[in-house]
Amino acid sequence: MFSAGGRGALDRKLRLVADRNPVLQSVLESLDEGVIVLDRDHVITAFNQQIYRILNVDFGAEIIGRRVRDTICLHGDLQDVDPVVREKEIHIRNKLICGGYHRGGAFRSRQPLQDGRTLVVRRTPHDDGSAIVTIYDVSAEEELARKTTQLETVIENTDDGVFQVDGDGRIELFNQSMSDFYQMEAAGIRVGDHISKFVRHLLDVVEMDAESREIFECIDEEVTGFEMQFIPSQTFKTRWGGVYEVTRAKLPGGGAMSTHRDLTTMYERQNLLEQAKAEAEDASRLKSEFIARVTHELRTPMHGVLGIAALLERSGLDATQLRFLETLQRSGRHMVDLIDGLLTISTLETGDLLLDVQNTDLKLLLEDSFEMLRPRAAEKQLGYDLDLELGIQTVQADTMRLTQIIVNLLSNAIKFTDTGNVRLSASSIEFSGIVVLVVDIEDSGPGIPEDKFDEIFKKFAQVGDGHGGRHEGVGLGLAIAQSMTELMQGRLSVRSTVGQGTVFTLEVPLLPVQSNVEGLSSG
Repeated sequence: MFSAGGRGALDRKLRLVADRNPVLQSVLESLDEGVIVLDRDHVITAFNQQIYRILNVDFGAEIIGRRVRDTICLHGDLQDVDPVVREKEIHIRNKLICGGYHRGGAFRSRQPLQDGRTLVVRRTPHDDGSAIVTIYDVSAEEELARKTTQLETVIENTDDGVFQVDGDGRIELFNQSMSDFYQMEAAGIRVGDHISKFVRHLLDVVEMDAESREIFECIDEEVTGFEMQFIPSQTFKTRWGGVYEVTRAKLPGGGAMSTHRDLTTMYERQNLLEQAKAEAEDASRLKSEFIARVTHELRTPMHGVLGIAALLERSGLDATQLRFLETLQRSGRHMVDLIDGLLTISTLETGDLLLDVQNTDLKLLLEDSFEMLRPRAAEKQLGYDLDLELGIQTVQADTMRLTQIIVNLLSNAIKFTDTGNVRLSASSIEFSGIVVLVVDIEDSGPGIPEDKFDEIFKKFAQVGDGHGGRHEGVGLGLAIAQSMTELMQGRLSVRSTVGQGTVFTLEVPLLPVQSNVEGLSSG
């Protein structure tokens, strides 16, 4: 820590002023080390104020004229320890300072203390038996060195690249990750080089947008670390496929530091996910298009079958033949309903279903939808009620799709209700230029468990013996109703109690007839 020449000069200076106490004291107080001057009997004849701090002795305690051992006994960290340990520690320190281990000769030694500090002690003897002892507390320096080493180890082993320039734009450090990311070793970039050398390398190996390239091309050997702070953070992509997120920060003294996070794996995974998503979407679209084509082609022959069945019904068949024909017609209608459902759901999936918004009489639409299902309710001897409270009656709406939703919900309610009632109630109110239609369809069927509320709106859902369970159908009705409601920017919800019944609520925003219909129609 000290050069031999510097320490010899200090000794000569102390000898020269040994008899000039004021000057000696001034010299002693100017030093960072603690200094003790001992006579041949190890009695302290002079010292500086640093000794109080280094030896942990109460400031102002009388030290001149004391033997070293007596002074060590005042050492703060020895006051509350075991007497045996205390005596041993005093003996060791006394011999260290007085030179007992070195037979009074010159020496330099490190001494750890009870309080965790480390002292470096140097003793310089004189011919008359006196000695000058310097004591330096190196704990802070060693702690700083330890933490610096730890930090350097962390920086060197971190997965992120770390790069630092000083206030003059000179490279102060970069770690192995940084070198690997940009192949700096192969490019001959070293600590001490100017940042411009690294920048020229980046311009060759990194893809940049025009603005960033223009900024980097302006960097030459005149650029300082302070100016580097103002280069924006960005993402670098190297020619060999590496992707790195760069973040910059200023440092005290005008330097700058940047960290480079490796995003290569994340980008590769993201690209694979996007590719898989695109492939899945293409497959789903092709599937929907195929179903749409097939179902469209099936509708014509099925309607032909039902047409011939209707003609046969009027051809004078006997009772047995009519019963067979009724089964044929019922199966045919079910097949047509299934085909229509598949065609609708595939059209919704491909995004080809558009709303046809036109002037609509809500009262007429609801009454027609209700009456359409009255025969089915009568067949099951169910109570069948309609309750309308329409504040606004004429609106802009897709009459066919809105009817399809309501008929679908009514059909489900009748299908799953064996005894009791099915009720349709509706209201409409205008709010801020929008007419909100609210339709409740209530049944006294078996009900739906609450944990199945989300599931019943999925395609092909079959939920136990409730809505979608033991009755015919493939579970497309509610999925279609939900999709069409969302297409109209509305909401379809359900509440139910098992054993008591179910209520489906349809809420749809509509426009009054005098308003522009733009925004409520798709496409």
